[in-house]
Amino acid sequence: VPDMAFEKRVIDLRAALLGALAGGSGTAPWNRDDFLRLAGALARYACITEYIFDATDEETARLDVMRQSFEKSPDSARAEDLAVFACYELLGDLPFAPQLLAVCDSVPALCPLADLQIRERARLAEIAKSIPVFTSLDKGVSAQVRRQYETFPYPRWSYLPPFVNADIQERDLSPQGRWLVAGCGTGYEAALAGLMMPGVNIDAMDLSRASLSYAIARAQDLGLQNITFAQGDILRLADRDDRYDYILSAGVLHHMSDLLAGWKVLRSILKPKGLMRIALYSEYGRQDIVAARAVIKEKGFAATRKGMKDFRRQMSALLPADVCERLC
Repeated sequence: VPDMAFEKRVIDLRAALLGALAGGSGTAPWNRDDFLRLAGALARYACITEYIFDATDEETARLDVMRQSFEKSPDSARAEDLAVFACYELLGDLPFAPQLLAVCDSVPALCPLADLQIRERARLAEIAKSIPVFTSLDKGVSAQVRRQYETFPYPRWSYLPPFVNADIQERDLSPQGRWLVAGCGTGYEAALAGLMMPGVNIDAMDLSRASLSYAIARAQDLGLQNITFAQGDILRLADRDDRYDYILSAGVLHHMSDLLAGWKVLRSILKPKGLMRIALYSEYGRQDIVAARAVIKEKGFAATRKGMKDFRRQMSALLPADVCERLC
């Protein structure tokens, strides 16, 4: 939700839930089921927004105590503690996460949380082991982009819109053929294409195995059988013999040090009379981001989760109010 006031309410609510457990009894000042449902919903929101919300030193200290308690006896952790902890950190990152499932599964309100933060985490790790490799990966900018999306796969989508993509319909494309989604990320566009064109064979390729594992999981959830996800680098695609009737590449080429080189590779693997749809970032549309990046570079904020939180904490003092509002 791109609204700073809403974000502040979420941060305050999360702190209130943590404070409700501070007495040690685990008793919240409202109905237990309501508490767990609220904490579970907030934990889901925090998770899919990459835990970017700021936390005080006091909150961090309380979380450390809770983590130590879980580690001593995972199977006897309190449901309330797990639900609130999951608002701050991913349960699946805890080395003893599988032992927490018994507690979560015994409380209906926490079952979706266990699926998202523990089972999904383990599932993605397993999927990542078997992702095929289309090409070798270039060093330099390709390696930098890959590292970014290995850390922060984006976007973490969970459903497709209930409409048909007008762009694809208007092209009157053949219901058969071979398509390429070059730089598929977490698979949203590939899944949309696969759902609308079930007779087409789609190769969806990306640098990041973390992004690809998420894409594969969502395609499996949708029952899509016509997409092959693989790791690879656009700049190396010319080394393969594959040729495509339709190529989609949205928000990808501008990440390269030489955009035109990427374009030429894609052009070389397009069949005669084939079609290609390319989307690039807009200079005008990204001027606020450019302004923020200039400040981030000037002030030396690190490209880490902590660095991002530090910048967001100080953002209102470093950038004009209207820019902050559009960036949040």
